[in-house]
Amino acid sequence: CVQTGYTLNDKVIRHAKVVVGE
Repeated sequence: CVQTGYTLNDKVIRHAKVVVGE
């Protein structure tokens, strides 16, 4: 699930976390 409204940095970190986590 991609949540909008977050900062670009947070989005990248979150995306990376999801990729690494899952």
